[in-house]
Amino acid sequence: MSILVTGGTGTLGRVVVPELRDTGADVRVLSHRRSGSGIVTGDLVARAGLPAALRGVHTVVHLATTGNARDIRAMANLTSAASAAGVRHLIYLSIVGVDAVPLPYYRAKLECERQLQSAGLPWTVLRATQFHDLVWQIFAAQRRSPWLFVPDIPIQPVDTSVVAARLVQLAAEPPAGRVADLGGPRVQRLLDLAHDFLAATGRPGRRIVQTRLPGRIFAAYAAGGHLAPGEAAVGTPDFADFCARRTRAQEPAAPLPGAAPGARRQDRHPGATSRTHQEQQASGPRSAYPGDFLGMPSLDYAPRPDGRPDPGEIVWTWVPFEEDHTRGKDRPVLLVGRDGPWLLAVPLTSKDHDRDAAQEHTAGREWVDVGSGGWDTAGRPSEARVDRIVRVDPTAVRREGAVLGRHTFAQVAAAIRGRVTEGTSLE
Repeated sequence: MSILVTGGTGTLGRVVVPELRDTGADVRVLSHRRSGSGIVTGDLVARAGLPAALRGVHTVVHLATTGNARDIRAMANLTSAASAAGVRHLIYLSIVGVDAVPLPYYRAKLECERQLQSAGLPWTVLRATQFHDLVWQIFAAQRRSPWLFVPDIPIQPVDTSVVAARLVQLAAEPPAGRVADLGGPRVQRLLDLAHDFLAATGRPGRRIVQTRLPGRIFAAYAAGGHLAPGEAAVGTPDFADFCARRTRAQEPAAPLPGAAPGARRQDRHPGATSRTHQEQQASGPRSAYPGDFLGMPSLDYAPRPDGRPDPGEIVWTWVPFEEDHTRGKDRPVLLVGRDGPWLLAVPLTSKDHDRDAAQEHTAGREWVDVGSGGWDTAGRPSEARVDRIVRVDPTAVRREGAVLGRHTFAQVAAAIRGRVTEGTSLE
């Protein structure tokens, strides 16, 4: 399936695009400023290059935004060109509260929703709450001030990885109209998030000044018009987790025991200076990756509620690509054992490989069903790939997702043993 992503180089797009490509889809990114592999040139506002960019496209994931009323013109141009190109599904990311908070930008987003609904295209609209990245930017913009001014409002920020996972799921499904909103794991006061930010940036004693502003916009925010408490993505990273990841990514990397002196993370994009979560998804572990584990591992079921990653637990971490260990992505893995300072794990996927089992077997890939759990916020069933065992840097584990049941772990372990005893090399 061919998918065109607008805004594919932005904060969310940088997470969505590799996730979509991981499903096997042919993904193009529309950009009016950049060029390169997988990028097509076009301008939504000027309507330049859209027919060529949309040629043969089945689904459009519309993430691009101008941040102002030009979004309306961009949507009109996109829907017109998409209709002419025969696009069969247009997915639009909107914002929770566009119909409740009288912010001009929100009104533009609401008008975009209305345009899409009346365009005659099969469509899906997902509204999400603000990203953690936006909250960080609001605070970081005041870094030169001795005070941190914080509006006295509630907020429910969500991690871009959670929104990306939902969009990937929607792209694989038929058009659904307006789907359930998506919010962060919990509603907090913006004041609490300010304390998290200051603690993470090493300025916990900086003075915070709460502000209350007049007018209907602030009143709507104060009343929670931008929240989705009934659609909270429980168990996903909160703002404190985001701050920890962000600051940890900016620290000099400490090598694992036995690592070569000066070993550091490798960036997917040479010359990158900003170590955001999205870029962290394409970076290596804290020491040079020694390669996948080959042979029979010592399989161990030993989950412990100690806040540290242990065999038997499913965690999110960086996993190198098979064809190039200097590149990779963030994904869930099942920890199955240890190898010196490294953890051993098998990758998980939400893709249903029962549908292409013969093809996967021919390619040397074997999968075992592990069910669903807290590691996948969309509740999708997962499968473990038992023919590949990756090494995991314990310090690079982003979060613990869940403990896998002992019986299911035993099934995975048996499949791994079966691969080795049959004489199949794990690689």
